[in-house]
Amino acid sequence: MIKRFIAVLLLASVLTPFVASLADDFVIGYLEQRGDPRYGKKQTYAQYLTEPLGRPYSGAKVALEEVKFHGAAVNANFTLEKVRKRSAAELLTAIDELQQQGVNFFLVDAPADIVAELAEATKGRDLMLFNVSAREDRLRQAQCQAHLLHIIPNYAMLNDALAQYLVSRKWTKVLALVGQAEED
Repeated sequence: MIKRFIAVLLLASVLTPFVASLADDFVIGYLEQRGDPRYGKKQTYAQYLTEPLGRPYSGAKVALEEVKFHGAAVNANFTLEKVRKRSAAELLTAIDELQQQGVNFFLVDAPADIVAELAEATKGRDLMLFNVSAREDRLRQAQCQAHLLHIIPNYAMLNDALAQYLVSRKWTKVLALVGQAEED
């Protein structure tokens, strides 16, 4: 989760020079699915939690606090506008409303299906979507969109990193277990 915080901080830092020429107040939309099943508590037989705790929203808030220094240098004020909706259609309506208010950058914390639907529905519009939590490879392949940027690594990147780690440790014999579910 710390990596997410750092990624959002870097995002805010990268946007600072561009913001100086746009407006004094720079609002970033934060969209999340209400009741997102990915954030339910999942425990193993030994009662260990198997998912990271919390949503990336806390990291986005920390990043904006950190970037205040840079914003002050260019007289820019960064704020987050959080929207929680149950469906992609409701989130799309929220994007429309926020864009009418001048918001063109949106952090999206939703499952891959919703991220893909939002990206497809907003194709060709003057906005940027930042995927902060959906790791599915298809978002960078078949469902890739020019205005959808990914802050979180996908599963292929994680697998590649694991393989590189195993090679660096000279572990040549590895037991790989594969299950029937897509998550496996």
